[in-house]
Amino acid sequence: MLDFVTIERIATKAAMAQVPGTGLERVLINSVVDSDGNDALRITLVLKPEAVDSLTGDGALDLLLAVQQELSRQNEERFPIVDFATEAELFDSEVRYPEGGDAD
Repeated sequence: MLDFVTIERIATKAAMAQVPGTGLERVLINSVVDSDGNDALRITLVLKPEAVDSLTGDGALDLLLAVQQELSRQNEERFPIVDFATEAELFDSEVRYPEGGDAD
């Protein structure tokens, strides 16, 4: 298993290829369990709002695939669950669902 620093580098490199300029603010990585009970990685790419507006559907898909493929090439066993958010969306989700809670 790769360490979080290496995973962050891989995700950042993939994002910089798809997100123009300085649109990537940061990368968040957490260990999670997938729906089958297997260890997984939640990788959140935090983007500036203008980067979200300029990212096409094909660009987003290419970014997801690039992260997954490079992690696989590096022999990472955990499945990467990659998502995107802005700082405002992260803040809003923390306000509504603190401490990893859910909507139920």
